[in-house]
Amino acid sequence: MNQSRQNNLIMILILIFGAAAGYFFYVSFGSSLEASVPVAAGPGRDSLGSFKNLKINFLESNIFDTFRTFGEYPVNPGSVGRKDLFAPF
Repeated sequence: MNQSRQNNLIMILILIFGAAAGYFFYVSFGSSLEASVPVAAGPGRDSLGSFKNLKINFLESNIFDTFRTFGEYPVNPGSVGRKDLFAPF
């Protein structure tokens, strides 16, 4: 057997062994590695009805009245960039 053929055979055997070991690891320990999320028990916890009357009016709060505008508004971009990007300097 020549050297390159032997190297290919070794690589294939390593890949097959790794795939088999990964499969057996997943089958034996896979279910114990998954995180379980506890389910909240009780009436009314399974629907979004508690958010029915929720109002978020953060734009009407006094905090946003204290903001000030700096510079010109709206922003004037002016003359930016070059007319022809590929023109020589």
